[in-house]
Amino acid sequence: MRGHRAEDDDEEDERPRKKKRRRTADDDDDDDPPPRKRRRKSGGVSAGIIVLAVVGGLLLVCGIGFGIYALTGKNSLFAKKTPVPAGWKEFSYPQDGFKAYFPSEPTTMGMNMQFGPGGALPGGGEIPQMESMRTYTTDGFGGKDRVSITVEVMRFRSSLPRAARDAMGNIGRFAGGSARRARWLGGDAAEMELGGTLTRIVYLDKMVVIVRITGPNGTRAKPEEEAAFFDNFELTK
Repeated sequence: MRGHRAEDDDEEDERPRKKKRRRTADDDDDDDPPPRKRRRKSGGVSAGIIVLAVVGGLLLVCGIGFGIYALTGKNSLFAKKTPVPAGWKEFSYPQDGFKAYFPSEPTTMGMNMQFGPGGALPGGGEIPQMESMRTYTTDGFGGKDRVSITVEVMRFRSSLPRAARDAMGNIGRFAGGSARRARWLGGDAAEMELGGTLTRIVYLDKMVVIVRITGPNGTRAKPEEEAAFFDNFELTK
């Protein structure tokens, strides 16, 4: 009997023993929630892509809006200009910083000068020191067979008062003619009609431009002729 027991003991020793599970303090707490899963780090990248897409979309919309305005706006960079009448030619005057189309080459009169202040300006302030004053005129007043145009340019050494420039938009009626406000050269201009002459005055930063346009024999010029001159008048400095 003892021999059989010894064999049984040997067989039990050769059997693989089961590993005992270690008990931890967590085993006693069955209510603990399962461990949280780690969030993927791709969420930040996705958010960044969304932000870039939104910003890019806004820039695209703004660009399209500006393009439409630039092509079609009344005061846009690419607004359609009135065609120049046949026979008109462009003349450039760097000394006064402008170029324009005239029915014939203008006669130039004027000089550089230095004086001022010399009196009050509309809206307030005094005339600053003047640098130059010139007149460009074609055919004299009331030419017989073509439009007559006179351009007066006064340049100053310092800026004109802002109040004086703003006052050009506040004009009233005067005896024998009519007055209204016009938009020209990026500012408010005063436009007056007296007899057959249309006069437009604009105050810029350091410059005053006065234009007078008269048709043949002192009559009013055609609207398309007046529009062609003002639309194609450009400042070069």
